[in-house]
Amino acid sequence: MSQLKGFKYLVRRSGEDGEIGPVEDAIQVWDDSPLCDLLRDQGYHEEAKEVWEELTGLVAGDMDGDGDHDREDREIIKEAKAE
Repeated sequence: MSQLKGFKYLVRRSGEDGEIGPVEDAIQVWDDSPLCDLLRDQGYHEEAKEVWEELTGLVAGDMDGDGDHDREDREIIKEAKAE
């Protein structure tokens, strides 16, 4: 699976423990977040970055909402991870 360093891309679908059917929800989380296990318990599973982007219409790693993953986003990530 393609990834962006530091993130996991989790998706929950409508059928068979969140693995098939229409997408109900998708989330980008820090790879070391305790939320990863909690979300997996709620039926989320990991997808490739490209699949997550296609399903959500978002850009992985875009932290400032400008539609790309660039130097500014990496700075936001760096600061957030330091806290």
